[in-house]
Amino acid sequence: MCVRSFRPELLAVAALALLACQNITEQSPPDADVTPGGSDGGMDAPADARDAASAFDGPGDDASEDAHPSDDVNEPAPEAGVMKTDAEVGDTAPMCSGSEWLCEGACRARTAPCQGQCYMAGERVCPAQVCRAPGPNACGPSCATCTAPANATAACRNDACTFDCVGTHKVCGNACIPQGSCCADSEDCVAPTVTSVSPQNGATGVTKDAEMRVTFSEAMDRASVTAAFSSSTIPTNAGSFSWNPASTVLTIVPSSTLAYATGLGPALDAKAYAFVISNAAKDRSGNGLAAPLNVTFYTLREPTQSCAIIPELTGSTNDYHVPSRNTSMYLYTAGFKERIHVSFDCSTLPSALQLITDASFRVTLTSGSWSQGQWIVTEPISFTQGALNGSGVYGAAPLAPGVQMDPSGIVTLGLKRVDVTTWVRDDWKERATRSGRSQFRLRFHVESEFNGNNAAIDSPDETSPPELVVRYLIP
Repeated sequence: MCVRSFRPELLAVAALALLACQNITEQSPPDADVTPGGSDGGMDAPADARDAASAFDGPGDDASEDAHPSDDVNEPAPEAGVMKTDAEVGDTAPMCSGSEWLCEGACRARTAPCQGQCYMAGERVCPAQVCRAPGPNACGPSCATCTAPANATAACRNDACTFDCVGTHKVCGNACIPQGSCCADSEDCVAPTVTSVSPQNGATGVTKDAEMRVTFSEAMDRASVTAAFSSSTIPTNAGSFSWNPASTVLTIVPSSTLAYATGLGPALDAKAYAFVISNAAKDRSGNGLAAPLNVTFYTLREPTQSCAIIPELTGSTNDYHVPSRNTSMYLYTAGFKERIHVSFDCSTLPSALQLITDASFRVTLTSGSWSQGQWIVTEPISFTQGALNGSGVYGAAPLAPGVQMDPSGIVTLGLKRVDVTTWVRDDWKERATRSGRSQFRLRFHVESEFNGNNAAIDSPDETSPPELVVRYLIP
């Protein structure tokens, strides 16, 4: 007789039946017919065994049905994952393998959560709570006790408490934060900054062809930076903006050159240029600029200033070294040769001068008579005498080749302008040895004692004295 039922009450019945079979076997002769109810009147099972078996039978059950090998074919064996109550499992539930635990009547991987009761090594793990995960923190509240953070509703998924953000909020760690804000748990929330800018805010002496360059702390979203740029003074177009490959350095090239402030004297106010990059400029993660960039800079000033004439070093002198300080200064080539010397004091130009951009020597021819094909030559000289007498004045070697006052070759009366920029730049460079002076000499290009050529210009005391007008750049 084989007993296959695992129900406790059936196990008791089977035990009694087996005992009865043993008694019958012991009392029957070897050849006796031990079949219950046999024709030879063999022994039946003891009454008390039959009574015990019938006492555990359920309603309508037959002890012989429980003992038959094929009677339990339709009763399913326990399956993994089948939910069972504590009463069904019991506090001494069978043990699972080393990588599993018994959860709600089924062996599950120890990494899997368990919503109900769980057992390890036959012992209940969480007597008062449900199991969450193996280990010291295995126990926890059931989903029925889940609570949600602000701006969220509680939810239970995969036997674990969770939550859903509501409205215009998103998940950030264990909280819900407004959409559009940055979650430091999972996102780049570091705002970019400007690490350098050229020209710097407040810079002076900026050249009119300068480029603006802004360096950021990280790669930027180019379109947002361009859109965040604004200026009412700097002309730009779509081609004004360029980037380095890493998108960290922006170069701004004005669509037309900037300008310098112009006017009389070094007290001239500089021209201001300004631009703004607002915090709408973003990095590639969408973080806005930590602080708006506001830059104002000033271009160079380009004032115009006249160098004062030096009367005692201005006049005409002849080849006999006799100076003339008449009301007019003369060029003369009849009986003797005469030249005009004019000196200017340029030491009053500002020491911060960066570049002389233009210098013009201006004289007015008031009278004259000369042969066709004659012209007047202007040349730079330097002399240090305190007066016009002496051979060092009339015969001083020019510092550079002279230029023709009238390029046409025909001398006419009136105002004459000679570009002396190169000469004055050299005088300024050598101002320490030339005492800050610029000096010029006028002469006929062919000097003959008997050709009768002559010309006159106003002296420093007259209506139209010679002038030296200088234009320069300063911060």
